[in-house]
Amino acid sequence: MPSWWALDRPASDQFAVALIPVVVVLAQHDHAAARTYLETVIRWVLGQSDFGAGGLGLGTMNDTPREVVERLFNGAGGSTTLEASRSSYILTVVLDLCLALGELDLLEAVIEDARVLGLTPCTTVAVGEDTFQRGGGNVVPVLRMSYDRTGRIHPAAPATTPALNAKDVMLLVASCRSRHYTDAIATLLAAGGPGTVQG
Repeated sequence: MPSWWALDRPASDQFAVALIPVVVVLAQHDHAAARTYLETVIRWVLGQSDFGAGGLGLGTMNDTPREVVERLFNGAGGSTTLEASRSSYILTVVLDLCLALGELDLLEAVIEDARVLGLTPCTTVAVGEDTFQRGGGNVVPVLRMSYDRTGRIHPAAPATTPALNAKDVMLLVASCRSRHYTDAIATLLAAGGPGTVQG
């Protein structure tokens, strides 16, 4: 599979939700290609998060463009005052995509590799009435998502409410970029097209 910087080497958590439509389209045509793509993404994320080798992790949801670039090119040994980012929304998206594809062996491997590196999945949730704004107001961070080898998530993955078309959900999360909805992914994978997501 060819390597496209913006598609399999996301620069920061702000690009995490862009992985979802790529995997959905690949999986509809070639499940093995979707898995290979996820493996390529996770190698990139884990490589950038090798703190023992001077990695600073990838940019966070709140990093400025300058900070994103500093993380990518300076590393801990470079001329930067940034601290290593030990949480990753990209990691959360990858784990949820592994679950949606039924790739539990890959899920387990990613969980273990992230644990060894000290990298933690994170996300945000909208408390109360759902909103697709990026942050602030009723949008609060979830700094530690936990996945076990059976795929159970703690806290539970957010559900959409009210009922929305799955493709509309994908468009809306592209604007907020700070969370996603696993039921919309499952609907698109199952139907290969638009579907209704129940809250």
